[in-house]
Amino acid sequence: MIKVNVISGFLGAGKTTLIKHLATALAENNEKVVILENEFGKVGIDGKLLELEGLSVYEISSGCICCTLKHDFMTTLIRIAEDIRPDRILIEPSGIFVLSEMYDIFNNPQVNSKLELSSAFTVIDSINFLKQREHYGYFFENQIRYADKLILSKIKDVPRDTLIKIMEELQSINPRVEIFSKEWTTMSNKDFLELLQFQKHTPSLEQAKFNDANSSSHHTHTHGNHNFMAFGLVPQSKCSKVELSEKLATLAKGTLGTLIRAKGHIKSENGILEFNYVNGTYEIDELTHDIEPSVCFIGEDLDKVGISTLFDK
Repeated sequence: MIKVNVISGFLGAGKTTLIKHLATALAENNEKVVILENEFGKVGIDGKLLELEGLSVYEISSGCICCTLKHDFMTTLIRIAEDIRPDRILIEPSGIFVLSEMYDIFNNPQVNSKLELSSAFTVIDSINFLKQREHYGYFFENQIRYADKLILSKIKDVPRDTLIKIMEELQSINPRVEIFSKEWTTMSNKDFLELLQFQKHTPSLEQAKFNDANSSSHHTHTHGNHNFMAFGLVPQSKCSKVELSEKLATLAKGTLGTLIRAKGHIKSENGILEFNYVNGTYEIDELTHDIEPSVCFIGEDLDKVGISTLFDK
């Protein structure tokens, strides 16, 4: 039976970074690992980054595997199990994934005859959690309620009282869940392997459906009351680090729509610039290796023409 671990979390929480650490640790432990990526938009940024690390990656894009792409997801899982036969599959759903739907997928006999859902983790962005939960509460509550373990990210610069408040909110949603709050940069491969070891207590599918039916919010295939959109670009022009920072600062003002997440690679005079934007804050790095330029944006009421013009001038 092939083990499956789901690494859930809202947009920009740090899922890809955690998967990279887990995959490296598992490979050192002589496990054959396949990563299955679900990008909400058409442009797959994270898959390219993982492939650069020498990892085996499959991608499902242009939708969400909890609704519009559920059949494609199940078909891909079965194909990986039959053709690749790995020891383990690490699944990274899109940031607006509804975690309770995963149990429905693994309740299918064609899937669970070959694959075992060993765990479902949810990565919690310590910097943005409290603010984002106010606006996107359903996704957080669902991903927290049905997780086997909650893993805090970006805790290095978060005040202790804020971390305590986050943990209190998390435990109010899922009182029995284990919360892991160690700084990732201090962890060894052995530490990351130990993350996969725990006593599973996730609710059954029947209990999950009961809880959702009695929740104050309800998920639909349009993701509740939120009309998320995603689109990608392949920028043709080069820009400096300063110019890229100015573009991202413009996006943060909100005049081109409510941008939640943006990421990608852009050519500069000295090589490639990589950027990560989450909820108005962003980081830019200069890469030493080559990668094909592409960027993607996820948010609500985005001005696609305005953003495209901004990044191609």
